[in-house]
Amino acid sequence: MHKFKILHQCRYLLLIIFILHHNLFASENSQLFLPDTVLFELEPITVTASRFPVKQQDAVFAVTPIDKISLQTARRQLSIRESLATVPGVLALDENNFSQDLRLSIRGFGARASFGIRGIKVIIDGVPETTPDGQTQLDNLNIGIIDRIEVMRGPTSALYGNASGGVIQLSSQKPPESLLVDTRFTGGSFGFENIQLKSGQDFGKINILLSAVHNGIKGYREHSAMKTYLLNGIVQVKPDSSSELNLRLSWEDSPLADDPGALTREEMVEKPTQASMNNLRFNAGEVVTQGRIGLFYKRSFNPSNEFRINAYFTNRSLDNRLPFEEEGMVDLGRNYGGINLLYLYTSSILGYPSQFAGGVEYANQHDDRKRYNNLNGTKGELAFNQDEQYINSAFFTQADTRFSQKWHVNLGLRYDVVLVKVRDLLIQNGMDSGKRTLKGLSGMIGTSFRISDDHHLYGNISSGFETPALIELTNNPNGNSGLNQSLNAQHAINYEIGMKGLLTDKFRYEMALFFIDVYDELLPYELPESPNRFYYRNAGRSYHNGLELGINGYLLPGLTFALSYTFSRFRFLDYQLADHNYRDNHIPGIPEHMWYTEFFYLSPSGFYSRLEIEGRSNMYVNDANTAIDEAYSTVNIQTGYRFQFNQWYIDSFLGINNIFDASYSDNVRINAFGNRYYEPAPDLNLYFGFSVHIGE
Repeated sequence: MHKFKILHQCRYLLLIIFILHHNLFASENSQLFLPDTVLFELEPITVTASRFPVKQQDAVFAVTPIDKISLQTARRQLSIRESLATVPGVLALDENNFSQDLRLSIRGFGARASFGIRGIKVIIDGVPETTPDGQTQLDNLNIGIIDRIEVMRGPTSALYGNASGGVIQLSSQKPPESLLVDTRFTGGSFGFENIQLKSGQDFGKINILLSAVHNGIKGYREHSAMKTYLLNGIVQVKPDSSSELNLRLSWEDSPLADDPGALTREEMVEKPTQASMNNLRFNAGEVVTQGRIGLFYKRSFNPSNEFRINAYFTNRSLDNRLPFEEEGMVDLGRNYGGINLLYLYTSSILGYPSQFAGGVEYANQHDDRKRYNNLNGTKGELAFNQDEQYINSAFFTQADTRFSQKWHVNLGLRYDVVLVKVRDLLIQNGMDSGKRTLKGLSGMIGTSFRISDDHHLYGNISSGFETPALIELTNNPNGNSGLNQSLNAQHAINYEIGMKGLLTDKFRYEMALFFIDVYDELLPYELPESPNRFYYRNAGRSYHNGLELGINGYLLPGLTFALSYTFSRFRFLDYQLADHNYRDNHIPGIPEHMWYTEFFYLSPSGFYSRLEIEGRSNMYVNDANTAIDEAYSTVNIQTGYRFQFNQWYIDSFLGINNIFDASYSDNVRINAFGNRYYEPAPDLNLYFGFSVHIGE
């Protein structure tokens, strides 16, 4: 088997030699590939994640943009994790378990998630992708149409409400102003395939962009296959010069997403490709369909007044097979939507520009949740039947102003009222219906000071408000239906100081030092009598202290460089559990050190290549700090060549991940029973592809 694997990979090595030979001897007369990347002056970057457009160096938050080159050039485009590694303070896990979905944490917020994203607000084209109760799944995301990402780090509930330990704002490419046709194919190790088709056209005042994607993979591990189909449509309407309407439609059909489960350390060393025995026995995995419509409208009445509205509705159907018998099959029907009204006013104070905003928000989530017994992969008796509702109402206000050429101030205040209602429909279990009301007042104040044209000092104090998600509130450790009445919302206060600017005319830097007090931190755990099923509890008090550093710029003509480093010291201050006192223990799921280095070379001939070095230190995987996930470093390379012929752009590329075959975990399951904490990451793997682009 090992010999077959080597022979199989040799086919790819021959392809590497061919492409490298072709690239190195490419014609110097070829058109430039993304010509703006060979310029040597760093242009000012405008960010909008805090609602008001502001230059990055003037922002009172730590906010990092990711451009189209990092997102699109020679990437597999299976997950945004590929590009988020460049952002300090962000930990991305679970890139290869498509049943559990990508897990993200920012400064520790979101680390508790057993699947998907918690504690972080994700916004796409102005419309929240995050459910009202704070969950985000990105299985319906087509990275091929994403032009830009902004990551704002730290509690921002004053701006975006519940589950705002950080904000990830994604912007799709604009519909074209002329005919566009774009096709892309990528294939690689473990049966990976990605097929994309994108087309757009201008119809006067209406511009349209349509895309279709198929993703599939057999998987590195047993029982880890995935297959999904995505459709996206973006319609941009400009009735007049003062208004704009954007309509975003998406549809996902994921008929296959197997879950191989987690392993013990011994199992991971013995055979990392194996699946957990229970995951095989109960055929763990999920089937998902989801339809979504989002609407964003803005109108300027004059240069000083603007009105914005965004509204959305999502229908999601999930059939989830969990690796245990009792209530081990979940049939979830979810409908959620909301509306946000925002008024912006621009004026001046003492002759300096100022912006003010005020608005209201309403969101409603309705879950029809049924659980059946899992009889070795077949549906058994109905054991749980609940109607669940999560309603969030809020009003907010914000101001951004300057008091001089040097001082810039941003203020925000938001009040949220959350109503959670549960109705038990399985009468024979007793009427465990109930409701809870959770309230949160969130504020922030931040300022930046221009030390010089090249260096800016900033600081902020902000608060975070995060309720448990519906699945966390309804998973009762006592075995009853209804709500877990002992589980409370998590609160945080963030103190941050940092600097941003230019080291030289070719290097940009950002540095942030933060201190966060967290009260009632939400943590997952398992019980011996129901392993692989997660419950949640509150720790009394903890702190998240850390340092983030990012540098990027130009080393030589055509050669760019990026570096990010994160130091995290996250510990419990007050956490007593039965006979165990976890005071001063490290919060699990977050490494103390993370680093990333990238070199990207672009030749005028069209040849390009990227070298990535990424790693982290040891990471505790349980509250008791008795087990760790070991440190690792990986090296990845991507290379390609793009040339232009009239209106045709053809791009061929190849990527090699984990070149030195490091053994490490792609994901960890915190406080898992039986020491099954680890999900092994793939060893050395390859992918290659090409794209054909016709149009602008």
